[in-house]
Amino acid sequence: MTCWNCGSKIEIPMSNKISFRAECDHCHQDLHCCISCKYYKPGMKNDCMVPDVEFVADKMKRNLCEDYCYMEKKGTFDKKAAIKKFDDLFK
Repeated sequence: MTCWNCGSKIEIPMSNKISFRAECDHCHQDLHCCISCKYYKPGMKNDCMVPDVEFVADKMKRNLCEDYCYMEKKGTFDKKAAIKKFDDLFK
């Protein structure tokens, strides 16, 4: 698994389940959160593809959703490169 915040690789347990309290060892962000779930879909009801799921206010904080399934990112996110591209738009 890849941390949604810092991009660090995280070893997932054999059970393939992410604990409700799991955090990234590198940046200490919550891992069991909407933004790292494969069902997260902004714009849908409750921003989730799972019907009738409970509303979660902060999508970047841990939650107790039992439908959670981590989303493996393809590639890596380079925050510095993204900021540079954004800044270059205004030059």
